[in-house]
Amino acid sequence: MGRRRLGAIAAMALLSGLIPWQAAHAATMWVWPGPAPCDTTLQACLDNASSGDEVLIDESGAIQEQAKIEDKSLTLRTEAGVTAELDSLVVKTLNATSPVTVLVAHVDVANTLFVDIEGASGATVTLDHVSAVSSGGDPGIFGRIFHASTINVLHSQVTQEGFYPGIELFSPSANNEALTWNVEGNAVNGKLATMTQAGIALQAVNASSLHANVDNNSVWDVGQGVTQGQYGGMVLFAQGSGDADFNLVGNTIDKIHGAGVNVENNELSPNTFGVDLFNNIIANTSGPAVDLVNDSGTGPMVFRGGHNDLYGNKQPNQLGGASI
Repeated sequence: MGRRRLGAIAAMALLSGLIPWQAAHAATMWVWPGPAPCDTTLQACLDNASSGDEVLIDESGAIQEQAKIEDKSLTLRTEAGVTAELDSLVVKTLNATSPVTVLVAHVDVANTLFVDIEGASGATVTLDHVSAVSSGGDPGIFGRIFHASTINVLHSQVTQEGFYPGIELFSPSANNEALTWNVEGNAVNGKLATMTQAGIALQAVNASSLHANVDNNSVWDVGQGVTQGQYGGMVLFAQGSGDADFNLVGNTIDKIHGAGVNVENNELSPNTFGVDLFNNIIANTSGPAVDLVNDSGTGPMVFRGGHNDLYGNKQPNQLGGASI
């Protein structure tokens, strides 16, 4: 079988008819580069893999490909000790008719890693220990989410070399489905000489609900140079017909042009917009550490905060009567 691997137990069970083909097939691992069909491009290997398969990159260095995982569950990762960098990577559900689960782990991307959820509801996409680079044209990690799904961005590194955010998850208009976003343990750094929009930007329009956990991230040297508004270390925005809940715990936000955390509530009444801000360090911002904007005619903002370490910030907090 060359370097295509199939678990021996699954293969034996398949031959004996003890388990269905799909369960055995899920144990299949393709190694690139390897025997056909993984002897040419990485994309050929990805295209050949069936839903539930795993593709293992076993060659260090630059991979001059714009790779795509589309409409299937798949794991893409590197072999232990291998460092590989793709030009770009797209994870997309366009024509999927059932939920997909995608894991990308320990893969570097020279430009944007793009997650586009346009197909069936219920997708789960996890980006774990990846790296990407934002530019004047695109964010580093960019999620465009049209349907109910869970997006996890974990323990990853993003460098900002242009205007767009390091990490941006965006649910556009007319979604009206439930979203869960977990952005945890990431590092986003920019260059203050090159003005950037935000380190991490989470924006949902017309989701039936949004639950976002933003925990233990480090963001520094980013921002647009304005004192407040939708620029700064983290930008959180929700608008429309469902409840939104943002939990920010244990983050370090430092050397920011703009607000450390900018939160804008544009939810329609009577929906609530909740913000929990605990155990964060927010320092050395040109604007306020925290800027809460509760647009007129919207539902209530429920703000809870405590044990935050705020220092060196040039503007007073804008809390709309809340305490921090």
